[in-house]
Amino acid sequence: MTKHRKYILLGKNSKISKYLYKEIVSRQLEVHQLSWYLIKKYGIVSCLLKTLNISFLKSNHAVGLELIIIDCLIGGSDIKYELELHTNLLFESKKLSLDSKFIYLSTFEPSKSAGTDYREMKLILEGHMVKNNAVIIRMGQPIDPIIDSYFDKLNKWQRGYLLTDLRLRPIKIPGTYISEIVDIISNQRDFKSLYKCYSDILYLVLDIKYNPKVLFSLKADNRLIVPIPLFLISYFTKYLSFLLKIINCPSKTTDFFQKFYSIYEHQNILNRTFK
Repeated sequence: MTKHRKYILLGKNSKISKYLYKEIVSRQLEVHQLSWYLIKKYGIVSCLLKTLNISFLKSNHAVGLELIIIDCLIGGSDIKYELELHTNLLFESKKLSLDSKFIYLSTFEPSKSAGTDYREMKLILEGHMVKNNAVIIRMGQPIDPIIDSYFDKLNKWQRGYLLTDLRLRPIKIPGTYISEIVDIISNQRDFKSLYKCYSDILYLVLDIKYNPKVLFSLKADNRLIVPIPLFLISYFTKYLSFLLKIINCPSKTTDFFQKFYSIYEHQNILNRTFK
């Protein structure tokens, strides 16, 4: 018997959740969003029962229903807090005895040897989630059709300066089309434990037309370049974040400085992934 799938997005206000919701709706699939505020206040079980409009007892008899729960909640680098939060959501969702699959959205190639707390946290959390039958989707910077259209305009206007390292190699980050994530969650019947959903390379572009800001572009050609000492910046900010942690600086501050080292680490990985 073919089961009716319902998609549940945890984290109504996150950027990724909004992109996924829009893409899933465009495919005429049934999708619901649960805000972190309501999950924290009432618990995920109560939120799911209300969303599905069934009682706890009836959930045991919902034979023709299949739930795909996608964890889109924005996290920090606190391993203990993140581990408790996401594993509790996974365990609580199983109490309904529904046919369900819990999907956790992770980051690009997390590593225990990484120089950032965030990527180390993601790797540890991935291991715990997989042990409890969750599905991991690793992704890069999200790209949806609106952003894609903006990239095209940015390339057409030739705005911005391409950021490179001192050897004039473009600085890159991984990008993931939202449509490809939805392809995975909507087309699979027997899920694998891990998917690496990396669609394309994005290049860092410095836009100084109005307020200076760093943007992402799908193309690197025909631009003026601005070389920066990425290696020196990444190691300086890495050790600066280490010192800030010693004096108990807020984790948001240390996480911000560690992002520069993360970008530096991405370069070698991307060169191996996209050949």
